[in-house]
Formats: sequence, C-alpha cells, structure tokens
Amino acid sequence: MVGVYTITNRINGDMYVGSSNNVDNRMYTHEIKLRNNKHCNNKLQNAVNKYDLSNFEFKLLDECELDHQFAIECYWYNLLNPSYNLVDVNPNGGRSWSSEQRAAHTSVIKNRIRLTCTPLFATDPRECYLFESLSQAVRVLF
Repeated sequence: MVGVYTITNRINGDMYVGSSNNVDNRMYTHEIKLRNNKHCNNKLQNAVNKYDLSNFEFKLLDECELDHQFAIECYWYNLLNPSYNLVDVNPNGGRSWSSEQRAAHTSVIKNRIRLTCTPLFATDPRECYLFESLSQAVRVLF
C-alpha cells in the first residue's frame, strides 16, 4: 500500500511524517530500528529513548497512488509541520533526499526527472500535477 504515515509522540504531540510505496513494511522497519536504538533519525531516536516507544503512535494518514505519493506527502508535511523530520519537503516538487529515501525509491524513479506543480488558485489544496519530465510539463501547461 502506497501512502503517507505519521509517527506521533503521544506525550507532547511532536511527530514525524513520511511516505512509502509499502507503508506497513516501512512503519515496521521504523519500529524495529527505534526499538533497537539503530534509527538513523537522531531526533526521533532520542525522543523514543526519552519517552519510550510505547508512547508513540504509528498511523496511516493517507493512502494514495504511487504517482502522487510525494505530492501528498508535501501536503501533509506543510499542514502538520512535523518536528522530527530531518529533511524539508518542498511543495514545488524539490526535496532534500536522505540516502534512505533515495535508495527506497530508486527503482521507481530510475533515470527519470519528476516535477510536481500545484496550481496557484486550486480549490483543493491537494490538487497537483505530476510530470515525468520537464518537457512533458511544458507541453501540458503552456
């Protein structure tokens, strides 16, 4: 299942927002790494060490299609303003990738440039267009 998920600290409300093309597996991996003090996100790992993993909730926020995964993640990231995320998600389609995120999606976006654009006057804030290349975006938009 492709979607966006959160890991929320029940004590203070701080959270992490992520997305995956296999959400159940991704949340399970987070849980195992956090339980074993091996998570690469130091902010999240330190919080789990301080408050205990039992005080964190793993929840699916939004199920979506693979082509819209990152646009939906951008939407939730901007709406929720998570404090445990280490990289920023840019609503214009740019993103600072961690090595883990890059490796997880290499097979899906290999050798392609993806561009997400959100209309300025969209009635639905989640409305967006995903293009496989800059030339495709130009053909459709101009």
